[in-house]
Amino acid sequence: MKNLLKTVRDSIAAAMNGRTIEQMETEQRQDAVNAAVDDYLTRHPDWKPSTKPAPKAAPVRDSKQKSKRIMKSLGVGAGTFTPHIVDEAALERARAKCRQLVASDPDRYSHIIESAPLRA
Repeated sequence: MKNLLKTVRDSIAAAMNGRTIEQMETEQRQDAVNAAVDDYLTRHPDWKPSTKPAPKAAPVRDSKQKSKRIMKSLGVGAGTFTPHIVDEAALERARAKCRQLVASDPDRYSHIIESAPLRA
């Protein structure tokens, strides 16, 4: 209810001054900032503005630069795909050892590894 009354009051005040509510709020904010700055300057009469230049903003990048940067971060154009090198002899030894483990204790390993011979 309080917000409704405040809105109605602000609307009436804005209409009396020939402005919108947004314009009135903007003017109030600007007045508050000006009052705060004036108050600070009266309390600190020896204050002087900085002589250092303001920090520069980050350079604006166009969409082409952005897309190149994104593609580079995703790995596009990083080279061709190199397949993994598989040592067939080591793979065959691992398969044989696996078959041996499953055959020695099928109750323990049969739910993880099929006990049927693996395809070569």
